[in-house]
Amino acid sequence: LGSLSMLAHRAVGGNAPFLADFSQVNFEEDFALLWHCGVAACNLWDGKCVRSLDSYFAGGKGVTADFVMKSGNISLLRIDYALGDYRILLQTGEAIPMEKELKGTYLKAKFPQHIRKILDKIIDNGIAHHISVVYGDFIKQFEILAKLLNWKVIK
Repeated sequence: LGSLSMLAHRAVGGNAPFLADFSQVNFEEDFALLWHCGVAACNLWDGKCVRSLDSYFAGGKGVTADFVMKSGNISLLRIDYALGDYRILLQTGEAIPMEKELKGTYLKAKFPQHIRKILDKIIDNGIAHHISVVYGDFIKQFEILAKLLNWKVIK
């Protein structure tokens, strides 16, 4: 349902949704790294780090793009399904500058709530990996959708 979440972001006007996982969480500095193996669009590059292509590291076959994503306001969405019910994870945040440290495409995200609270909500609700990340504020549209469809909203 990660791909469906990306399509939904696109349908409400989001430009270049990015599929991501919470790959690193730092409770002390209150941020999360939203990462995936080189699947972000090139127009999301931060304009500073060296962009590169590398062998895909999980099997050595294929190519992965490597770059840090640009700063700015972001919206997270995961349409999810469990035990016969749909639910939707929604979150706003901010991509903040960082140095290039890894392979793949990624950003450092800060959120209005402490990252521990967000991670607890994801774990406690059993939200699957692969969330859609898009630049801009695309929360209200999905709150309305969830209300119309009687889906649980996790924020």
